[in-house]
Amino acid sequence: DLIDQSQNNSEKLGLKITLEKQELAGLPLNLVYGLDVLVDETWQSLIRTGRSWVPKSRYENYAPFAQVEFTGIDKLIVTAGARHEESKLEVDDFTTLASAGSQFVRGGEPEFSETLYNIGATYRLTPTWRLFANYAEAFSMPDVGRVLRAINIPDQSVESFLDLEPVLTENAELGVEYSSSMLSAQLAWFRSDSDLGQRLQRGDDGIYTVQREKTKIDGLEFRATWHATDADALGLRYAATDGRYDSNEDGRVDSDLGGSNIAPDRINVSWDRTWSTRVRSRLQVNHLLDRDFEDSTGATTAEFDGYTTIDASADIEGFGGVITAAVQNLTNEDYFTYYSQTNLLDIRYFKGLGRTFRLNYQVNF
Repeated sequence: DLIDQSQNNSEKLGLKITLEKQELAGLPLNLVYGLDVLVDETWQSLIRTGRSWVPKSRYENYAPFAQVEFTGIDKLIVTAGARHEESKLEVDDFTTLASAGSQFVRGGEPEFSETLYNIGATYRLTPTWRLFANYAEAFSMPDVGRVLRAINIPDQSVESFLDLEPVLTENAELGVEYSSSMLSAQLAWFRSDSDLGQRLQRGDDGIYTVQREKTKIDGLEFRATWHATDADALGLRYAATDGRYDSNEDGRVDSDLGGSNIAPDRINVSWDRTWSTRVRSRLQVNHLLDRDFEDSTGATTAEFDGYTTIDASADIEGFGGVITAAVQNLTNEDYFTYYSQTNLLDIRYFKGLGRTFRLNYQVNF
């Protein structure tokens, strides 16, 4: 019968130094280099009972990087770079909540080190057409709080707990771009692959935990803007994403990632108009497409019925600033959210917001 509310507390300090050198040693090489530093202390407590749901953790990350750009070949630009990640996570001894079995977990200071590489190129076919491709490696920590609070096995140690290993991702992208005075458009395909990714999974109690599994995400994105007149611009956006994970640890992805892990496929159509030097407006239609989610046997685990919403806004310069008047869900569409439909749980089954009005005043100084 206990009802409580969690509160996330986070204190971050960061530093970013970026330096640039054009035409290095007189060659057609441009260099960007620098250092990123992050120190993050985070903990999660329960407000009513004062218990610690997620113990305080201190994460330190130092990442020097360098990126070179080669422009010595006509119409071709090649970039390549490297980034070295040095990270440390500090967590003291702690005991999980009773709902996780009141497990005592030994603290520790695991350290992680990884060097990441990237390479890419763009080639201008004509003054209006351009091809691009790139490959990049990425480093990130999993959701440490969710991992720590979900430990329900005795004799675990932060120092050696596999689920705290970083998420290393390989990313690839291919695309084509068109740009003229009246029309700009881009079509891109991308893939993101991780041998030890992270997936959010809801338990019977409605609380999400992190599962570490092989994951693969493929996607297609298209965007276009047509400047129909000097005052009017029509836009079209389409995005589709397919994600799968390894459900049985056989090294092959076989089940669809759920709605907590992957965005819905969508189409967005917009109209932007400049009425005068002081008045601008935007009207957009956003449609989320139907989708089914399947497990490794091909059985449907969730179904999403798409919906369409319409938004409108206007910016008016005046009184020394900008006044923004906006209406979301202009037609008062009645729908259940993507999250609710793909994460079936009665206490979290919500409808989306109805027609909503917003009025802002912004001053820059």
